Amino acid sequence: MTILFCDVTGSTALGERLDSESLRRVMERYFAVARQVLERHGGTVEKFIGDAVMAVFGIPVVHEDDALRAARAADELREELAGLNAELQGEFQTELRVRIGINTGEVVTSEGGTLATGDAVNVAARLEQAAQPSEILIGDATRQLAEGALELEPVAPVDAKGKSQPVLAYRLLGVRADAPAFERRFDAPFVGRAGELEQLTQAYGRAVRDRSCHLFTILGPAGIGKSRVVYEFIASTPDPIVLRGRCLAYGDGITYFPLVEILEQIATDQELSRVLADDPDGRKLLNEVSAAIGVVDEAIVAREDTFRAVRTLLELLAQTRPLILVLDDLHWAEPTFLDLVDHIADWSRDAAILLLCVARPDLLDARSGWGGGKHNATTILLEPLSESDAETLIDNLLVGGSLPEALRERITSSAEGNPLFVEQMLALIAQGGGNGNGEVTVPPTIQALLATRLEQLPSPERVAAERASVIGKEFWRNALAEIGGETSALPGLIRKELIRPHRSPIFPLDDAYRFRHQLIRDAAYEGMPKELRAELHERFGLWLETNRSEYDEIVGYHLEQAFRLKEQLGRVDDAAKALGSRAGQLLGQGGHRAYGRGDIPAAVNLLGRATELLPEQDTRRLDHLVQLGYALHDSGELARAKATYSEAIDTARAAGKRALELRGRVGRLFAEVLTGGAFESPLDTVKAWIAELEQLEDDAGLAEAWYLASVLESWLGRSEVGGAYYRRGVEHARRAGNRRLASDSLGLRTMLEAWGFVAASDGLRECDELLAEHAGTSLEPPLRLARALHLSFLGDDETARKEHEHGVELYRQFGNELLRAAAAMSKTDEAMRAGRLDDAEAAARKGVEDLERLGEIGFLSTTVSMLAETLYRQGRYGEAEEAARRTAELAMKDDFDPQFRWRSVCARVLARRGEFADAERLAREAVDIVEPTDWYLQRAEAARAFGEVLELASRTDEARAAYEQAIEFFERKGVVPDAEAMRRRLADLA
Repeated sequence: MTILFCDVTGSTALGERLDSESLRRVMERYFAVARQVLERHGGTVEKFIGDAVMAVFGIPVVHEDDALRAARAADELREELAGLNAELQGEFQTELRVRIGINTGEVVTSEGGTLATGDAVNVAARLEQAAQPSEILIGDATRQLAEGALELEPVAPVDAKGKSQPVLAYRLLGVRADAPAFERRFDAPFVGRAGELEQLTQAYGRAVRDRSCHLFTILGPAGIGKSRVVYEFIASTPDPIVLRGRCLAYGDGITYFPLVEILEQIATDQELSRVLADDPDGRKLLNEVSAAIGVVDEAIVAREDTFRAVRTLLELLAQTRPLILVLDDLHWAEPTFLDLVDHIADWSRDAAILLLCVARPDLLDARSGWGGGKHNATTILLEPLSESDAETLIDNLLVGGSLPEALRERITSSAEGNPLFVEQMLALIAQGGGNGNGEVTVPPTIQALLATRLEQLPSPERVAAERASVIGKEFWRNALAEIGGETSALPGLIRKELIRPHRSPIFPLDDAYRFRHQLIRDAAYEGMPKELRAELHERFGLWLETNRSEYDEIVGYHLEQAFRLKEQLGRVDDAAKALGSRAGQLLGQGGHRAYGRGDIPAAVNLLGRATELLPEQDTRRLDHLVQLGYALHDSGELARAKATYSEAIDTARAAGKRALELRGRVGRLFAEVLTGGAFESPLDTVKAWIAELEQLEDDAGLAEAWYLASVLESWLGRSEVGGAYYRRGVEHARRAGNRRLASDSLGLRTMLEAWGFVAASDGLRECDELLAEHAGTSLEPPLRLARALHLSFLGDDETARKEHEHGVELYRQFGNELLRAAAAMSKTDEAMRAGRLDDAEAAARKGVEDLERLGEIGFLSTTVSMLAETLYRQGRYGEAEEAARRTAELAMKDDFDPQFRWRSVCARVLARRGEFADAERLAREAVDIVEPTDWYLQRAEAARAFGEVLELASRTDEARAAYEQAIEFFERKGVVPDAEAMRRRLADLA
């Protein structure tokens, strides 16, 4: 809600000048004026404190425009005081000057009460104290909610006691009469409402053709696009008379306010004024309507006479051209005005009139049969935009700008097809809004709209919506009843388009529902006190655990929320701690399952939350920490992974749990290798740990240690030995019940053997056999990439390309950012083999960019070396040498792959410059590096590069011998295109 403080300045000096009785009369008149103005705008005067007034807007009834009402009230109060001061000057030779502060925010208030407390109240008081005499200062939240109607001037931030940062403030210069709180954007292309626009156009066409009146009502929640449809319709309709009136949410004499606006338009339109002047009854009708709507006591002028006069006036105007009468916000119309619209629709004759009514579904609460039974009435409900239309709207509103894909998806998901929500979220981002994690927060304008809609529900419906929100966006009748929700109120919430029936796989035999919009659920949830939320989360969590115990992460979530809310309230007793521990246990179990099925983002989320809830030295927590480290490793968060492993090591050592300490060390070593460690020494260390873990008979630790040992052996060029280690790791993983590691071991073995010793035809056959068994699991991505490599080796470039794209997409879906980025190596290799050098370069550069972002070194050095190779093959020798030199800086000493590659590229570049001695030295070093390995592809490439150096040096016989050796290795690996290319090269040398 919005809070307003108003204080008289210089009141002490005023008291010295005036007699006590005179001062009292002055202050009573000031308070009377203040109360009258504040209450006229819907404010509630909470208290008078000395010479200060505190008013709240949003108690006892919240309104979506409470911030704007408060600003209007403050501006009007400043004006009213000018008149009061003229009287006080004459009577008491004195005047009053006030300063005002306004702020908006969340407060706590008792049910049905007015006493509001909270930070928002304190800030409003600080703003008032910082204001100068006759000045109004408003806070930033109030500005965001009402700036479309306010004339503002920024001032220096206000230092407020108790606030860590100064408070943003703005000086209110004035309020634009009748302006909306925020302007809608109609400059972007029209999206997604062609069908509704066609219906409206057809209704207008019938009214024109038949010279009849047609009542057309557009219903929809705030922001769904009602006004935009009207705007597009009028813009596309040739030469009608358009009159427009708005129904007001509050104010004096608002029954006929839309007619007041319509008469003002007629008076300023020369053509319409002339039409009335030329007709004998025109001026009389205009006077009748003006008199009727200007009367406070409607009994003075018969209602029927008023209705007849308005209808006849509209019919007269429509004699010259078709008339479109737009009535905005009809849900706020008084019953008498709704009767008037009904009367015009029923009795208008021989005039082409389209009564175009725009309203929220709340209109049907006041008139459930609105438009019903009329042949000349159409009512449509605007549904949310489709996902594709929402995407188009985002593009249109960005006007050439761009958003990160993840942020775009979050906006689309959160807005759920509501154009206003999309627009306001983009506006908030443009102003630097967000939550600090790259996510957009819900704009306050949207929060105000939804909170108002919920607050104005009948009590049973509001309680049902609030309690359902604790369950989630999806909820069930029996669950709602369990936590005290009124299930009889559900039909009303459906009619109001707040919820809808839903089919649920969790409780298929129970009636299920879901909120029409996630933000509706959020607004309902945030309207409850934290103490009540905590109680309801715990009740529902325990009920769900009893009824569906297999949903660990859902039960854990609700118990976690109950604990966190109790924590925020400062009520962490033993029972609360036990609740938090139980939540951590359940979330951890869910995290392990998520990791086992390859859902890495879910694993990171669940395991991270579990480790925060469980006691520090709890064995379950330490196990979760190790698993969290691996999940972070896979997601590419290597620095965070290392920190997590370190925490596990320190805590396990302090608790005397050696096996868990060793597991943490294995994980941290793996992350360190990827970020710049050497291979040979770590392998010896891992083997020593394996011996110790065998003594401890810890299968979980042995599975992880053998996995790392197999990786290191393979990267040292011993892929066949590495494969044997992988198999040992799989055995221990299965004994430990570590589904994830058993799968990863098999997948990574297949991938590294595809690079290593396995012949292409044999590898392809194994991939096909494994895919038949493991398609749809987290094992599928590496199998697809391994299969793509084998297909490329065998010369099937097109199928290889499709397989690679499929594998990379699966890595994205499973959230394995590290291996998705590393897949650039195989894509570059495949593209080079097929002669698609532009694609190869693009793939390598993208891989370099992604791996640099992740802070990875091992895969990065090889990817940079492959970029150097593709640049060399394009004849860009200087760039190739530069990339090769960078590889030399990045590559770890024992990482044979980048070490041989950078030398091979530099050797050929030097040979082309005629520096044959250095070229031959580097080329021989490259051959020597790969010679002990069973990575036959790399041995063949080193031999080919050596042969090229020798050929450039005109040592043809030696070059031929090197090429023949390259052919031998290519054939041993089964790389058909490269072997054939080498044979052609030999033929050219003959």
